[in-house]
Amino acid sequence: GNMEGDVELEETNRHHELVEEAKEEQNEQPIPGGQPQEDRKHCDWIGWIIRIAIVLVILGIAIWAIVDKDRLTAVFKSFIDWMRDNPVLAPFVLIVVYIIATVLFIPGIILTLGAGFAFNQAYNNVGLAIFVGSVSVWIGAMFGSILAMFVGRYVLRNWVSRQTKRFKIFGAIDKAIETEGFKLTFLLRLSPLIPYNLFNYLMGITKVSLTKYTLGGLGMIPGVIVYVYFGTAISNLSDAASGSFDGGVLQLVLLIVGSVLAFLAVLYVSWVARREIKKVLAKNDEQNQSNEQPDEVNQPQSEERADEQNVAEDIQSQERHASSENFNANAERIRDDVE
Repeated sequence: GNMEGDVELEETNRHHELVEEAKEEQNEQPIPGGQPQEDRKHCDWIGWIIRIAIVLVILGIAIWAIVDKDRLTAVFKSFIDWMRDNPVLAPFVLIVVYIIATVLFIPGIILTLGAGFAFNQAYNNVGLAIFVGSVSVWIGAMFGSILAMFVGRYVLRNWVSRQTKRFKIFGAIDKAIETEGFKLTFLLRLSPLIPYNLFNYLMGITKVSLTKYTLGGLGMIPGVIVYVYFGTAISNLSDAASGSFDGGVLQLVLLIVGSVLAFLAVLYVSWVARREIKKVLAKNDEQNQSNEQPDEVNQPQSEERADEQNVAEDIQSQERHASSENFNANAERIRDDVE
């Protein structure tokens, strides 16, 4: 009895060991990316920590820019003054600073106005100041917007993808932006009412392609030129650093046109989203019909197969009957010959 109990205990222990080994092997099995599951979980945790850190840094600097506005104005004032004194190097440095400011939610309009003011003071030529300032600002804004889009896509795109699968309206809007990304981006870039920094991150969480998003950035050119021109009309450094300017009638026209363009962009997105929803519903109906159709089609097919099988059996039966009659006839003929 003790020996039997020891044997059962050993078998039980061996069974547990095999189960544990199987679990370890399963955990160590490579996933499609080529990493074990434990490594993948570890990487997921690291990824989320990085995402949270990025969000906290950006939010912290954005809040600082709002709360400590006087210090930010002093920083801008020093930089604009430096650009005025270094007109050759200033355009290249402005591009880098504009990229950083875009990602960190620092208002770009101050840099745009400051570029117009600084280059006009340095070159003493309004046309040259507008050209150099506009090119520098637009390049910095473009690269900054692309970088901000990538940050937004890295931080939130996976979560947004799950929401678009759960809610059809989100999926339709996401599909609309993916399909009409260039037109939408171009229209909204033309409007000065759309928050530039926030728009970059919002586009990052959509499925818009980099090509369409970048080409849509051409819509920033008119606004950049106008605000650089406003900067050339500023008379003192303090107004340029604080973003104070008097655009007059031109500014009013720009705001009106921007409002109309923003409204048209919203209508356009709504129309495309409704179109995408109709496509999704139509596709679902087709799938439902295709799922129901095989049952209706298979029934006559099965009946046809049954009829064919019955005919084949009748033919085989007739062939067997005929061969049997031939055999009997031959047998009788042989018997007659023998007799």
